[in-house]
Formats: sequence, C-alpha cells, structure tokens
Amino acid sequence: MSALTAQETVYGSSDDGKYVTYRAGGKPGKRLIRQPGEPGWVESFDRIPVIDFTNIDHPDVDVRRKLAAELAEAAENVGFWYAANTPVTDELVSATFAALEKFFSMPVEQRAEASWMKTPGARGYESFADVAANEGSGTLRESFIMGDDMTDPKQYSGPIPEGTKPQNIWPSAMPEFKDALDTYYSVLLPFARSILHLFALALGLEENALDHLHNFPMAALRALHYPPQVATESAAGFLAHADFSSFTLVLQGAKYGSGLEVLNMNGHWIPAPYIPGVTFTCNVGDYLQSLSSGRFVSTVHRVVNTSGNERYSLPFFFSPDPSVTLTPVVNPKTGSDYEAEYTDDPIGKQYVRRLMYARRFHPTAKRLAELEIPEKDWKYEYITGSQMIVARCSDVFGRRTALFKILLIFILGNIMCGFAQNAIWLFTCRGLSGIGAGGIISLSMVCVADLVPVRERGKLQGYTGFTVALGSGMGPLIGAAMASKISWRWAFWITPPMLALAIPILYLALPDINTAPGKSAWNQMRQVDYLGSILLFASSILMLVPISGGGSIFPWRSAVCMILIVLGVLLLVAFLAVERFHAAIPILPPRLFHHKDVNLILLATATHGWIYYGTMFFIPLYLQEVLTVSALRAGVLLLPMVFSQGLGLGLAGKVSTATGFIVPQMQFGYALGLVSCGLLYRFDVDTSTGYIVGILLLIGFAAGCTLQTSLVTMQNTAPEDLRAVITGARNTFRSFGGSIGLAAAGPIRSSVIRTALMQISSLTEQQRSAIIALGPSAIIGDVDSNTRSLMLQAMKKGIQAIYLGFMPLMAVSLIAVLFVNVVQQGRSAEVKQTYYGVLMAALKEQIGLDEADLIVSVTANTREDWSFGGGKAQFLNGDL
Repeated sequence: MSALTAQETVYGSSDDGKYVTYRAGGKPGKRLIRQPGEPGWVESFDRIPVIDFTNIDHPDVDVRRKLAAELAEAAENVGFWYAANTPVTDELVSATFAALEKFFSMPVEQRAEASWMKTPGARGYESFADVAANEGSGTLRESFIMGDDMTDPKQYSGPIPEGTKPQNIWPSAMPEFKDALDTYYSVLLPFARSILHLFALALGLEENALDHLHNFPMAALRALHYPPQVATESAAGFLAHADFSSFTLVLQGAKYGSGLEVLNMNGHWIPAPYIPGVTFTCNVGDYLQSLSSGRFVSTVHRVVNTSGNERYSLPFFFSPDPSVTLTPVVNPKTGSDYEAEYTDDPIGKQYVRRLMYARRFHPTAKRLAELEIPEKDWKYEYITGSQMIVARCSDVFGRRTALFKILLIFILGNIMCGFAQNAIWLFTCRGLSGIGAGGIISLSMVCVADLVPVRERGKLQGYTGFTVALGSGMGPLIGAAMASKISWRWAFWITPPMLALAIPILYLALPDINTAPGKSAWNQMRQVDYLGSILLFASSILMLVPISGGGSIFPWRSAVCMILIVLGVLLLVAFLAVERFHAAIPILPPRLFHHKDVNLILLATATHGWIYYGTMFFIPLYLQEVLTVSALRAGVLLLPMVFSQGLGLGLAGKVSTATGFIVPQMQFGYALGLVSCGLLYRFDVDTSTGYIVGILLLIGFAAGCTLQTSLVTMQNTAPEDLRAVITGARNTFRSFGGSIGLAAAGPIRSSVIRTALMQISSLTEQQRSAIIALGPSAIIGDVDSNTRSLMLQAMKKGIQAIYLGFMPLMAVSLIAVLFVNVVQQGRSAEVKQTYYGVLMAALKEQIGLDEADLIVSVTANTREDWSFGGGKAQFLNGDL
C-alpha cells in the first residue's frame, strides 16, 4: 500500500513554532510540527497498515501467533490499523447503517425521547447542542450510546456508585433501532475478545492472560452522525484526542467515506480514508497502553468531515472491568522512558471522572460530584483503633513478643496487599497492615521508654519521631515512583524484606522486657481484655468510618451514617463500662484520667492532631488547586516541613536531656505553632515558593517540638505500670483528632468554595459541581483567563477557611499545656521538682532571699547541682 500524504493542519502556534493541540490521558497536550531535517524530527508512520483477520480463530495457535505479531507491529509503531475479513458481514454492516440513517432522520422530538439526560449513565441520544455544551462549540456531531444491559449483578460493581450505573434507553417510535444495534453488538463483542487474545500473544503471554481483566468489560457502542462541514478548527467533527479504552473498533461505511485523521510523532495528520474490503478502522486506547507498559501506543486522532456530505460512524469501545486496577502485565522495553498514567485508579473510577468531566452537564455529574468517588483507604481508621489495644497487650505478653507479632502482622498485610486482585481484597489487607503499623508505632515508643533513663527519653523519643517523620515524607514519593516505574504492588512489597531483616536484629539486641514475669502462656492469654478490645476496636471503626466518609462515601444525613455513629457511641459507652467494672487488666484504666497533666496533654494532643493531619492534607491541596503545581511537585514542597519536624524532634530531645526539663519545649512548640498558623492564613494565589517553604519549615519545627515532648511528659507523669497505656492513648487521641478534623474540614471547604463560585456568573451549576469534586483542573481548559483567576481565588478562600480554624484550635492546645506542671527529671533518679522551685532554691542559696520578696526571671546554665550560674533576679522596687 502506498504511503498517504500527511496533512499539516495547524491548530495554533507558540513561541517555539507551530504545534497541534489535543487531549490525551484526560489532560491537554500539544505537539510541535516538525519537518524532515529539523531538530526533533523522528522516524514516524505516514500510513495506516491493513491487517487480514481471516485467521483470528484459526485452530493452530502458531497461525494465530503470526497474526498477533502483525498486530503487535501496528500497535507498537502506529497505534492504528485497518481490519479486513472480519466476522462482521456486509449484510450486517448495511443493516446497521440503515438503522442509523433512519434514527437520525427522525424528528428531533422523537430522538429526544431517548435522551441521554434521562439515564444515570449518560446513555441514549445526545443532540448537537448537548455535545457543543459539553465539549465546546468546535465539536459538531450528534450521537447515540448503548452498551450491555447488565443482567449480571456483578457488572459495573465496586467503584461505580449506586444509582449512576449505565442503563440503555430506546426510542419508542423506532423499536427496530434497538434490534439492529443489539444484533450488531452481539457479533462485535466476541470479535473483540478474540482481538484481546491476539494482544496477549503479541505481548508474549498466554492467550487468555488478559481475560481475567475483562470478565465484565466496560464496553460501549456509539453511533455518530456528522453533518457536512468545512475543514476548519472551529468546525471539527471530533477534536483531537486519545481514547479511554483498551482498544476501539470503528465500523467503515462505503457511502460515508472517512473523516478520520491520525497524528504521528512529528505533528502531521495522517488521513485514514475508507478502503474497499475493509470493515474496521481500529486503534489502541489508553488502558491497553498502560497494561502493555507503553509497548502499544494510544495515538491521538480527530475527525473532520470534509466530504461535503453527512457522515455516519459506529465506534465500539472495549475496556477492562470497572474494578480492575491497571497494573502493567509486562515490563517496559529496555531503554523506554514510558511512565504509566493509570496505575493508581480502577477503571470504574476513571469512568466516574470522565463522566463528571466530559458529561458535566448531565444530572448524574452533580450526584457524582457530591458523592465524589466511592472508594477510600481505611488504613488510618484501623491504626487508630489498634494502638491502645496493642500497647496494652505488650503489658501482658512482654514487649519483645508483642513487637515481633505485630511486625509479622504488618509484613503479612503488606505482602497480601501486593497480591490483591480486587478492591475488597486490597482494602481488607490494608486494614491488616494498618493494625500492624499502629502497633509498631506505639510499641517502638514504649520500648524506648522502658530501656532508657527518664532524662534520656526525650532524646531517644526524638530520634524515634524523626524516623517516623522521615518515612512519612519520603514513603509516598518512593511509592509513587515505584508505581509509575515498576508496579504499585512493589510499594507494598518493598517493606517486608527490610522488616524481615530487622526481626533477628531486634531479637539479639532488644531485651526481653516481660512485664508479667513467671506467668504461663495460658495465664497471660486469660488476662487479655478480649471484650474491651473488641468493643474499643469496633467503636473506633464504627465512629471513624462515617466521620471520615460522611459527605463523600455517603451523605451525612443518610441512614447508614447515622446508624454507624449511634452504634459507635453505644459501643464506646459499653467499652468504658467494661473497663470500669469488668476487665482484670483494662486497656484504658479509669485511674489514668486521675492525673491532671495527662488530661491536659491528651486535650492538647487531640486538637493538635486535628491541625497536624489537616496541614499534611490541605497544604498539598492548596499547592495543586490554587498554585496549580503537579502532585509530585506538591509532595516535594512538603519535604521541608517533614525535615524541619525531624530537626525539632531531635533538638527538643537534646534540650530535654541536657536540662532535665521537657514541658518548656512543648509549650514553646505550641506557641510557635500558633504563630505559624497565622502565617499559613496568608497563603495566596501568587505566594512565592520561598515564602511557602519558609512557613512549612516553621510549621514542621513547631510540630517537632511538641510531638515527643508531650509523650515523654505523659510517660513521666503517670505510674510506671501505665507507661504502655499512656503511649497508646496519646497516639490514639492524636489520630482520632486528625480524623475528626479532616471530616469537619471537608464540608467547610466545599461550602466556602461553592459560595465563592456562585459569585462567578460565567460558570454553570454543573461546572461548579465539577470544580468542587475534581478541582479547577476539571474545566480549566474550557474557561477564559478571567474566569480562571476567579476560580483560583475561590479555591484559595476554601483553603483559607480551614487555616482560619487552625488558629483557635492551636490556642486551645497552647492554653492546655501552659497549665501542665513544669518538672525536672534527674539523671540517676526520678527526683521531680518544679522548674520554679529549682530556681527559687538556687536564688535563696546565692543571695538569701525568700520567694515572697522577688519576681524571678531566670536564664540558668545547665549544671548537675542547678546552682545560680548566670541567673538574674529583679526586686519589686529595684534591680539586683
């Protein structure tokens, strides 16, 4: 077949030269138009190959492999091919196109009876006006969409919300239209599955290797009608784009010609005209590109009807199951720089996002915007519910035994996460790893408190906190890099080998601190507070699930939300009763709350948890939605806060060890946190990177001064036998405060943003809903610069409302810790004196004055005997 001449139609220009603009992977893009010999010119296709599918179901697998090799060459080098000699007969083609002509020639009122606006999944008839409203005035076509009738309850499950599943709708005035499309669909679906087998062979896999990803494929048939039009940008029948599918099959019609054009790597449009004897024009979609690690290319294309006649087209989109997460089935080619686009989200979630964007004027878009996406990782709810339980169990079984068991639980959970084949499997195992993660955090802090003297605890706990902060900052970046370069599964598999190595080291280095010596394993088992553990864990989960999922997974006023909260509260009351009257070794002993300082620090910890987790969540959101930086850059910009937090942890610990005083560092941290919250409120749409980094450094340092000092103060205040309980309680209160804070902040932010968006008259209600659910990027390419600026201001106001709430919360934390007794920890013995008392004793010894005679302001050198050393006193009526 001779090469076809490339058309050099230009959509726009830039400072670097002419380029073609398009939309691929759900994002806008552009490609420079290059000529042979120019910088950047590469060898690229200039024609669409023709493949004969006569042997697609040949009984000899070697014959099928030969056909698969031919398909692989086309999919790798072009991304498009013609399909000849397929199971679709000429008679079926003629009957199908005849049905299309009759339907689109009916009066518009009869076509509108089957309007896509009447079905939750946007199936049915889409008018010229509907298409133009959703995709811009440059798109000139009308269409009809149908798919499977979903007779199997397993279809469209998981990530697609109830009430939004696709459902077919048909015009009553033309019942034969349904029969024609159903017949065509029933022939095409098995043909598509046979092509899927060829792609598996093309990747060097078994023929059925991709079948489990397409048990209930998201397949759709779209009948398109293009009126005659002039070949200009503003009259394009279908603007430049790549397909959301595994692959697409477009039915050819002899009398209609073809307006399809394919973009090669040099920015040239290659026409794909009708060829006699060819049934389909086919192409690779984004999903198959992801599954193949970029070996098969999803090529940008467009439709322009230059024939001067009306034109009909019938594309069939074949995609994986809704619950499938697009993990590549093969590795990238050696030397490839391909980066996966869809490894994080299941296909159903992509469908929901596309429906909210591309069909944002559909009624379902508003519902989806309110529901967001019905998928959540509940790991942190399991962490919150497990920390006190695991800490208390270490009092029964011993620290080392408890730590080893919780490490094994975490390892098992992560390994199983990596092997997950569906969402339920993944989230269940995430819960298991969450229990392990919560236990590891608490027990590591308990072991440090057991092993080192009181005065050294601040320093060692600071080191422990620094490692946690470092892991929290670097972990997501490393995981994201592994997911894009290798597979998301390795984000789970990377930790078990390291932890497996740590277990024998811990066994040799960690003393067997048995808090219940001499007791048999049976007696230890009998002492476990099983009833209290079940009640605490269940109440935590039942309350945190609706708190963190309300407004996104289900409406706040829904029966599910109310029932879960009520049950959680009732189980919490039952838990407290069991701890008070029944448990031999309570998980949360009531006498813990007899200590004023413990209560004050728990209050400060809970409110600070609200701020801490809110900062970690909403600052990246501010960076992405207001400053429009990428998710990766937002993660990098957060690192200064993480590292300064580690610095604050280490410095506060060293000061505690050197002076014997812990509370002043904690009070300083909360005071600095209050200042930083006020500065955080000044973030704007044009805030410089330097200012942001500076404030984040301040926030991190303030948090570092409070995190471990609060823990050590509580450990030193309460009785020694409650050390593990104190640690678990502190961590639980902090996590619980964070969960409540995030749940409360979401609706506040949405309400403020919606109010601000209502003032932007150039936005529609559907656009406002899409912005709230997906951020300004959902429609930012469809609005002018003024509207864009107003949108970013609205997003800023939503974030600022959260920051404004941080200030009174931080003030509560600061006021609470100001009433905590300031005590000194001895080096060799836990001799506790008030800070004020130590200074007064030194002053009296040095100058012979009583407390009633003076007001003290001291800056004392750190010395073992706490002598006056550089102290300074001021009389009421004169200076000393």
